[in-house]
Amino acid sequence: MSFVIYTIIKDNYDWLSDISKLSLDFDCYCYTNNLNLIKKGNFKGWKIRDLSIYKYQKHFIDSKKENLLITRWFKFFPHIHLKEYDFSLYIDGN
Repeated sequence: MSFVIYTIIKDNYDWLSDISKLSLDFDCYCYTNNLNLIKKGNFKGWKIRDLSIYKYQKHFIDSKKENLLITRWFKFFPHIHLKEYDFSLYIDGN
């Protein structure tokens, strides 16, 4: 059985907690468009993933709606973007 923990940080809305000890036992992903985090690749135990690689983002027009829909998509559909895992846990950054 495989288990993953993930979170989403859009723009500079929130920050990442240090989970470096926890990440020794589980894969931990942070999806973001924050360029400073993306450049680091890994930060405080999180494996940083760039949101811009997901094509569906370009279909949103209203930025408030875009942020809400993107974060909801990742939150509610881990079976699509994390399909290689049996179990997933979403951690809200707020």
